[in-house]
Amino acid sequence: VSSIVGQRGIPFMGPYAATKFAQVGLAECLRAEVAGTRLHVSVVYPISTETEFFGVMTKQSGFATRAHGPRQSPESVADAIARAIARPVPEIYPYRLAKGLAVLNALAPGFCDRLTKRWGREPIVG
Repeated sequence: VSSIVGQRGIPFMGPYAATKFAQVGLAECLRAEVAGTRLHVSVVYPISTETEFFGVMTKQSGFATRAHGPRQSPESVADAIARAIARPVPEIYPYRLAKGLAVLNALAPGFCDRLTKRWGREPIVG
């Protein structure tokens, strides 16, 4: 499980984005290495999910970020993963519009810079 941040970096999320980009790179390598076998590698790209993550981030580090925009439930992410287990696919976007951000970033990264600055994250001190 990566994050949409593994496809498109978001302001104030640099270290987190770096780990998610690394997951994506590893998965792409593994997928190529196991091609033609019975193994499948999928990457999940959830958006902000309603979990305890924000509270833990604030409590443990005194710093957190909060996203503007849509959130998804953990159940919607789990359902998308279950569908991919039943029918393997390389990429899973539990929030369908998130794939559009990845495509838009590939086609117009400068526009995505402005978009993520406007609708991205901002720091919150606990």
